[in-house]
Amino acid sequence: MKNSRPQHVRQTHLKDRGETKTRGAALSAGVGYGLQLATYQATMVAVVEGLKRVTGLLASLVVGRIMFAEPLTKPKLIGIGILAVGVPMILFG
Repeated sequence: MKNSRPQHVRQTHLKDRGETKTRGAALSAGVGYGLQLATYQATMVAVVEGLKRVTGLLASLVVGRIMFAEPLTKPKLIGIGILAVGVPMILFG
């Protein structure tokens, strides 16, 4: 049996859900940029950017594993390990 709702009601529901996701993404991006700018006031830009790069790589590995079931291969772990060690060595070097 098909959905008994009129077509315009279903479309409105989907539209509202999309707008909520967009607002959430915009809010989280704004908070992230705000924190980044506040951190620039407290420490050197190079330190913030280096830590942000390593954190982003680790987060992409975790998200890929959880959301897409990507395998944690040895080359991926070695590459991220090299970056995690190398970036601080260059920054504080």
